[in-house]
Amino acid sequence: MDITKPYLVKGKSRGRMLVFIGSEHSNDPSHQQWKKMKVCFQEFLENSNTKKYVFVEGGVRPLRGSLNEMIIQDGDPGFAQFCAAENHIPYSSPEIGITGEVNSLLGLGYTPKQIIAYYFARQLDQWARGDKKHSSDWRVYMTYCMNNYAKVHSWGDEDLSLEGAIRIYEEVYGHKLEPENRDLLNNESNPGLVPLVSASSQLRDRSLFTAIYEKWQDGSDVFVVYGSGHAIVLEPALLELTNE
Repeated sequence: MDITKPYLVKGKSRGRMLVFIGSEHSNDPSHQQWKKMKVCFQEFLENSNTKKYVFVEGGVRPLRGSLNEMIIQDGDPGFAQFCAAENHIPYSSPEIGITGEVNSLLGLGYTPKQIIAYYFARQLDQWARGDKKHSSDWRVYMTYCMNNYAKVHSWGDEDLSLEGAIRIYEEVYGHKLEPENRDLLNNESNPGLVPLVSASSQLRDRSLFTAIYEKWQDGSDVFVVYGSGHAIVLEPALLELTNE
């Protein structure tokens, strides 16, 4: 399988176009993938269908003054959102939401501590991958993130303060926290290695595909920027959808 990034999935049917860019998560404006992504977005714009829609990963962000600013602050989701807004194309983020995801994972038998440890590892990996450029202190960053998780779901007696979350992380994963160890953090949030992470990814893929399907059936061209793993998993279903 070709896993070149960005991983592209394209399809056309009855005048509609679907472009799914499986991006490499990056906050570097000099990354080579942006040139390819700009070409794909231009093809999307030039398709004659006037109904268009864009999906971005991980929530809608505040708009910034330039594409480079969006990339530095928000990475590949920022790229998609800025391009959509600049061209007056509606956009949204079809994420399942933390409450829905947590309830689904609890229903699959995972414990609150396992879910908190995963969210902690995933968020810290995101900090190490790029967010540290505009939030240099991981403790301040993670305190803010865990406070947000505490607000959007009721965790019972679990302590989501920074110290409490670190204790839960170390208990679940069985080792001391290494906030600068990218390889370790990446493995702990890798759906190919951790069943809980795989279950989370499947929930997000299902929500994303449902949103794509609805817009496609509504007659819209659809442009998506999500991580490459989502593109690879969804490719068979996307190609079947566009080959109707």
